[in-house]
Amino acid sequence: MSKKYLIVVAALLAIGILMISACHDNRAIQSADEAPAPAVKMIDDQIPEEIDIPLDIEVDACYSDGYSDMLSLARDAYLVATGTVISQEDHPYGFSVISKVRVKEVIKGVTEDNVIDVVQLKDIGLLEVGKSYAIFLGDQPYADWYYVLGAGCQGIFDLRGERIFVSNEENRTFIESSQGMELTELRKLFG
Repeated sequence: MSKKYLIVVAALLAIGILMISACHDNRAIQSADEAPAPAVKMIDDQIPEEIDIPLDIEVDACYSDGYSDMLSLARDAYLVATGTVISQEDHPYGFSVISKVRVKEVIKGVTEDNVIDVVQLKDIGLLEVGKSYAIFLGDQPYADWYYVLGAGCQGIFDLRGERIFVSNEENRTFIESSQGMELTELRKLFG
């Protein structure tokens, strides 16, 4: 090998090392005991009005394609329950509503809470305070304090006694009769 070739290889190797160290994440330079400073300090779940640096906000949402039959909706639900909405409030960030539902019966899934939080996007077939429903819920794996309606508003059914009824146009194909559907039929899907 020629000296010229070795010098070129050494120079390229040195340039490569310099490039890698220049691109190195500066957080690794901090001591092991030092935690990185938060980008924004949150106070009482409020978003600060003025922010000097960009703020990344994680938002959980339920994506759904919609269902054409009750069995598919029920099969994909994490929790199917009946209950009554006891209160409702806007989410602190303003894009959704949190409904507190007192659970009467769990038909599918498990919850140890007798009151659960259901988060819905605003203006999309919202649950109503004081009304009873059969609800098909999805979970949020990274936010275990609330549920979302399965398939958007397709996961809401009005509950009157032991019968469920369509509550909106989105789930009209599930219950064709104006007499509704017996809860026993829903229970059979999981029996």
